[in-house]
Amino acid sequence: MIKSDASQFVKWVADLRGAKTNIPIEMIKALREGMKDVRKTSQRQYLSGPRGVKVAIRTGKLRRSIMAGAKIKGDVIEGSLSTKVFYGRFFEDGTKKRAAMPFMKPAFADNENNLQSLLERAGLKVFKV
Repeated sequence: MIKSDASQFVKWVADLRGAKTNIPIEMIKALREGMKDVRKTSQRQYLSGPRGVKVAIRTGKLRRSIMAGAKIKGDVIEGSLSTKVFYGRFFEDGTKKRAAMPFMKPAFADNENNLQSLLERAGLKVFKV
């Protein structure tokens, strides 16, 4: 799971806890949208292609199993990208005998600016700045 810390936006939420507002909902929607983009990048750019360069796909089970999500956990808005298949971690992190061929971390890195802008727009949308 890859986490994104959006604490600056959560501080806005904390300042307005007494007010009736939809900040958490707007922020969570924006993060979910961004994490879906991360999932698509992982599936299309890192789990497709020639063997040896990218993760070798035989059945497509790993590609189909990638899940993206977002939730509020305490004072942090958390985005996650994970896979349901147990062997996904062997590709992501590598083993003693096989080098890592990450497909989630680089997808997140490729979309980091997009996630940031989605969260900023959601914050501006709520505050009408």
